Amino acid sequence: MGCRVTDHGFIRFRYGTGDPAVVVEKAMKGEALSESEIATYQGALLRFLAGEYHRRDLTMQLHLGPIRNNSPRLVSAFGADAGGDSVGLPTDPFQLSAFLGDLDGTDTLPKTILYNLNPADSAMLSTMAVNFAADGAKVQYGAAWWLLDHVRGISEQIDQLMETGLLSGSVGMLTDSRAFTSFARHEYFRRILCNKLGTLVEEGQYPCDIPTLGEMVQDICHRNAVNYFGF
Repeated sequence: MGCRVTDHGFIRFRYGTGDPAVVVEKAMKGEALSESEIATYQGALLRFLAGEYHRRDLTMQLHLGPIRNNSPRLVSAFGADAGGDSVGLPTDPFQLSAFLGDLDGTDTLPKTILYNLNPADSAMLSTMAVNFAADGAKVQYGAAWWLLDHVRGISEQIDQLMETGLLSGSVGMLTDSRAFTSFARHEYFRRILCNKLGTLVEEGQYPCDIPTLGEMVQDICHRNAVNYFGF
């Protein structure tokens, strides 16, 4: 049907290896599962899905770290996913690295974008993406997301890419297609990006090379996404 991008949200990212059939059998009996068993099942499911994404040339998005429905009173009044959301735990870098590494080792790693809700994950995800950034920045550190989607959060995400990742290869801002007003964030992102680059030039941290800077901005705000997603 023309789908180009997939999306997974994790309150807690778990990844393990082992036989998922044993875990499924235990769950079907109504028995409680341990954290390691949940990780085994989730790991098997993610490996299968990632392999399908790779085969079909789909991009995999991983949104990591929210806590949903914190307030029982709000959930009761307004329903699921309207009960108060907040920043959750940092993501375990060892489990994320094992997942991406296993896919990379079997040549089934799809194009992947990593997003964090906990600011403590920013440097980890930016540097983790670089480990698997072959083939035109295959794995990317994604745009500031949700509770980080504001001037400071967007600015800090750009800083992370400049300091520990690859800004020029970024696919830039994304749109929450459920909300028409979210389209405005692309303009918001462009202004913050251009202001930051202009400030670097004024402070002598980057050459006043307007053609090169212009090409970089056009790449980040449009051309990289077209090429990366295959639009």
